[in-house]
Amino acid sequence: MDIYFRRGNCEGGIFDNYDISLSPREFKIFAYECKNEYRESFEVDIEYSGCLEPRISYVFFDAKILETIPFDTVFKYNMMLGSKIFTKEQLDSLDWTITYP
Repeated sequence: MDIYFRRGNCEGGIFDNYDISLSPREFKIFAYECKNEYRESFEVDIEYSGCLEPRISYVFFDAKILETIPFDTVFKYNMMLGSKIFTKEQLDSLDWTITYP
């Protein structure tokens, strides 16, 4: 399935109600696509995430839902596929590769 992803909050929830479906080139991953999203700012993002422990989270959405339901509804009801929370040590052990089923 096609999915959307973006950075989440400290608890692995939706960070804000910005409609990421308006920017598919940046946030959408098509089924069976490998997308390299490494940026040198990841370490800074983790360090200054505002979380009690340095970590970063990503949330994932079904593209069909995101492209058919208004994002304020998606945000209000936390309609995401799931999320992943990582520490820098975990990302280093994964060689900075995040795989979502």
